[in-house]
Amino acid sequence: MSRIGLIGVGALGAANLSYLLERDPALDLSVIASGHRAERLRCQGVTVNGVHYAPAVLDPSFPGADRGLLDLILVAVKQHDLDQAMADLEPLVGPDTALVSLLNGISSEERLRQRFPQAYVPWAISLGSNAGRDQTGFRYYSLGQLNFGDSPGQPPSPGRLRLEVILTACGLPYLAPDDMERALWKKFILNVGVNQASALLEAPYAPFQVPGSSARALMVAAQAEAFALAQASQVAVTEDDLSAILATIDGLDPAGYTSMAQDARFHRPMEIELFADEVVGRSQALGLDAPVNRLIALALRAKQETWPKG
Repeated sequence: MSRIGLIGVGALGAANLSYLLERDPALDLSVIASGHRAERLRCQGVTVNGVHYAPAVLDPSFPGADRGLLDLILVAVKQHDLDQAMADLEPLVGPDTALVSLLNGISSEERLRQRFPQAYVPWAISLGSNAGRDQTGFRYYSLGQLNFGDSPGQPPSPGRLRLEVILTACGLPYLAPDDMERALWKKFILNVGVNQASALLEAPYAPFQVPGSSARALMVAAQAEAFALAQASQVAVTEDDLSAILATIDGLDPAGYTSMAQDARFHRPMEIELFADEVVGRSQALGLDAPVNRLIALALRAKQETWPKG
């Protein structure tokens, strides 16, 4: 049986935890955490869809902890927690470990590869998930599907083949598209628009689904800069991809909220550096301008600064 770890028990991490344990309660699955997070998980567990779970907690810093190498680690932390997560993972990652990032954006895989060159780190995204918090803990309506793969035009790597075996055995839904880089950027373009605009307005999907609305125009303007950046970066995105992105947003639950909008509503740190900052920085490096995302970054930071401290 493969040894599986999960680091980051927010909405998406909790949804994956629940899905895997419901499918196989005997799965060799541990939640990786250190310090007060590990203690809180041991004491309180995790509640998902009204069901309480007391998962095994692996704290690599704890004296006597089992530091054996893991076969698969799902990384579901927020961007600002990734450095600490990588420090926690240090003793658990070996040459046969697959590190799968569920983070938004286009930079987490690069950071993981730099820190763990011995591991297999595919390009990866979670598509179609619908998860959030409620009064009881976490709730998810759809786990969605993990998409992962290597650089386009390359034959399946040994790491990819090992990962497919593990995912099939544990029952986690996945797809391995031929051009994973394109799929990654398509989700990035979608999120640059709707995640940021919804966080700014603290609004559900509904106003972004109305043709001609100001909310939709703001979303599309931010996406257009990310699309131009993708093309300048030699990513094979097309105008049809933009249409597909809008169709995806139009098909979402109008009452649902993006993860970034949920962060804004509950005064949690927003992943501004993951979207607007990424578009602005990469655009500048290629001689492009991204005024919409620059202004969105400024507005979101100003918004955060108005929140009560502590």
